[in-house]
Amino acid sequence: MTENSLSVEIIRGQNLVPKGPSLFFFVRNAKALRDPKRVINVFRAIIGYWGDIVSFRSGLRERTYIVAEPSAGEEIFDRQDLFVKYPTPTKDIAKLQAMIGKGMLATHIDQDWERHRKSLAPDFARMPVIRRYGAIIGRHVRALIDEISLNKEYEQNISELSMRFSGRVISDILAPGHYFADQLFIDIKHILDRGILEFHRRDFVKRAKPYKAALREQALRLVDVAVRQEHHPNDGLVARMMADEPNWQHEIKARERLLDRIINMIVAGYETTATSLNWIIYLLAEHPEVQKRLREEILYNNLQANPPSQVYDENTLLQRVILEAMRLYSVLWFNIRYATKDCIVSGKKFKKGARVMLLPFLINRDARRYNAPNTFDPDRFLRGEPLPLYPFGTGPRVCIGRTLAELEMQHMVAVLVAQFDLKALNHPKAIGGVLLQPDSDIFVCCSPIFSK
Repeated sequence: MTENSLSVEIIRGQNLVPKGPSLFFFVRNAKALRDPKRVINVFRAIIGYWGDIVSFRSGLRERTYIVAEPSAGEEIFDRQDLFVKYPTPTKDIAKLQAMIGKGMLATHIDQDWERHRKSLAPDFARMPVIRRYGAIIGRHVRALIDEISLNKEYEQNISELSMRFSGRVISDILAPGHYFADQLFIDIKHILDRGILEFHRRDFVKRAKPYKAALREQALRLVDVAVRQEHHPNDGLVARMMADEPNWQHEIKARERLLDRIINMIVAGYETTATSLNWIIYLLAEHPEVQKRLREEILYNNLQANPPSQVYDENTLLQRVILEAMRLYSVLWFNIRYATKDCIVSGKKFKKGARVMLLPFLINRDARRYNAPNTFDPDRFLRGEPLPLYPFGTGPRVCIGRTLAELEMQHMVAVLVAQFDLKALNHPKAIGGVLLQPDSDIFVCCSPIFSK
């Protein structure tokens, strides 16, 4: 294999480490880095001044890289042998565990992680998701759409609607028969909004405690439901997790593992999906011409059929709308990896052990990658422009619930657009917290189509 055929190669003795900001820069911008309304602009400023790949000392021996160069971002995501998520205990993993415990999302790839993922993976394959969960999704979509229909003032808080929807779905999947999802999930959202948006704060672990406590309360309630339904052990995933931890009622460590696993499934199953739905519905409400075309496709092809019978690909405008929303508003706006050895990416040396901060939010809006990158244009993918950079991750840690999330988003959007004309009532801005969230709840006027 020739040198030219390698875009990433192991190297020795070359001094190609990219330059970047000094400690003084970070001291001067400390308040902005802690402010979710300003933090993305700080990263934009770094990239604008030092280039798309920068590095700086982040401790006596530690080095951090910031990457917003498209090809470098793709290679770092793809090369699981060179860049991994959690090779050793780090401050990043400590922050995640302070939020959501030690489940699949916030642990190393070890035997326990593999056992848990292997236990749940069959339930989240494409066809099992449609067969097992399509009716659940359809039922909750219809219930919430009926609520909207009864609201004569037409104004809807889409942020709360999305949170209630995804919360109901994941709770029903975890422990069918629950009766408490709505308010608790809205409360969890408000705790997130108030307390732990500032991922880059030094006191983040302390600030995350109320959020984790609220998630733990939800997990305990789901366990109570599953215990009452033990005669139907296959009805929910909590029952499956309880079977994986047979001593959970008697051993503290087993109980904590069970609760952490449930918390991770709650977070994975509602938060990113709800936030993505916020942005999808907002963009459609802002672009009536796309909304009209989408409604025609939905009604002509009966895409709103209940329960949903398939997950659509980018051959449909429905899926292209979702992909374009995830490109413009990359909910996972930053990703962390660690270099396992010295290597070169896009002509820059990455040092072993370095922390690498990827910025999909900036990569997905790069003018070298997209025409009119800040414009909402779902048809760009028909012209061969690349799909957004791994909105569900890649490699061994790829999102296990991708099909479920796509089915939820597609069905909610299809039924909503089929029945209502959407018009944005406010214009929130994206802020960079743990997720890329709107700086305020999104409100949309939902006018019934067939009453006009």
